Amino acid sequence: MDAFLHSLSWVHFWVVFGVAMLIVEVFTVGFWALPFSISSFLTALFAALGAPFYVQLGVFVFGSAVSVFSMQWVYRKYLKKSKDQELKTGVDRLIGQAAWVVSPIRGDFQRGEVKVGGETWTAVSESEEELAEGCKVIVRKVDGAKLVVAAPEEKTENSQA
Repeated sequence: MDAFLHSLSWVHFWVVFGVAMLIVEVFTVGFWALPFSISSFLTALFAALGAPFYVQLGVFVFGSAVSVFSMQWVYRKYLKKSKDQELKTGVDRLIGQAAWVVSPIRGDFQRGEVKVGGETWTAVSESEEELAEGCKVIVRKVDGAKLVVAAPEEKTENSQA
């Protein structure tokens, strides 16, 4: 009975430590506490089965190492962008996206409006060509609070042929 109570106290320790690591994980960035939490719960299972402390410690260290390396593998395979694929945020994410002209754009000096990503932006034409209302355009760059747009390349190639 005494050995059972002793192993039960280790079960509590590993469960409390695992929960603590989960709480730490919630309030930090980067998934660094999650592997230790997973390993703690696995170790608690071994403690409940009556494994001696040195076995529990080995399970925790081995489980932590396996968890850390598998998390890195998942991060590299599914979450990390390659070096040439830069994650664009803010207005930079608009560059290259399709937009629809909602107010005609008459050359470079006569501004119109386009709708992209559910937002309406002031826009000018990249090539000073007139873009009618309802036509599809591509955002080429962001210049202050206005977008510089151009007709899609397929359309300009077909009109030249």
